[in-house]
Amino acid sequence: MCGLSRAGWAVLHGDIVQAWWYNPLMCTVLAVYFIALASRLLTGYKLTLSLNKTRQNMALGAGLLALLLNWVYVIIFVG
Repeated sequence: MCGLSRAGWAVLHGDIVQAWWYNPLMCTVLAVYFIALASRLLTGYKLTLSLNKTRQNMALGAGLLALLLNWVYVIIFVG
């Protein structure tokens, strides 16, 4: 199994910490997504992020770097 599959399996068994160790990026992204979803369901307000073109490019670069580093971490430490 890959890191994401192991993380999903750990979440299904209630072991959130182990899931984060298997795949930290996906666990963080999913946590932020569910917080935003809960906020929208509870308050009715949609969380938005407005960025100019330069900041969009910076965010894209940071996201791609995070994805690369997460991939390296999963390969080295999770196997």
